[in-house]
Amino acid sequence: MMNLINLIFWGRLGILLRMGQVPRSPWVKFQIAVMIGFFAQSCGQVSTSSPSTVCTAGTAQIQIYDGFLRRACGCVEPSGQTYTSGLQCTVSAGTQMYFVFISISTTHQIAIPPLGTTQVRNANPNSSLQTDVIPLNQTGTFTFQDVYYPSLSGTIIVN
Repeated sequence: MMNLINLIFWGRLGILLRMGQVPRSPWVKFQIAVMIGFFAQSCGQVSTSSPSTVCTAGTAQIQIYDGFLRRACGCVEPSGQTYTSGLQCTVSAGTQMYFVFISISTTHQIAIPPLGTTQVRNANPNSSLQTDVIPLNQTGTFTFQDVYYPSLSGTIIVN
């Protein structure tokens, strides 16, 4: 429902702006303010709890915090355990591995040679989640580590 409201609002505002009309009436300004409030209600919220740890079929999730890693879900190994190094995650070929950076206050980037690298995730403690996905289509055992904090490391086994 919220997506439909956002689509209608942004579509209407876009039409007005493309027509060179700046919303001037108090009623239109009020509508814009209300819609921006609805749209932004979840932006910038910081969550102190862990994000959802339920993976859909064919996905796995490793969470990256400042100073430790957490195996969230989708791995053969038990979920919920935290590691400063040595995290292991065993998955099937074709799994989409999600790396979720949670309320980080330092820069992070996960590299899994030769499979891929996440985007550089800059410190953004006001954003509770930043997510990247790396497809694990090649079988084998792969070491991963945080480029900026090499001690944050582990192994991904793809069967």
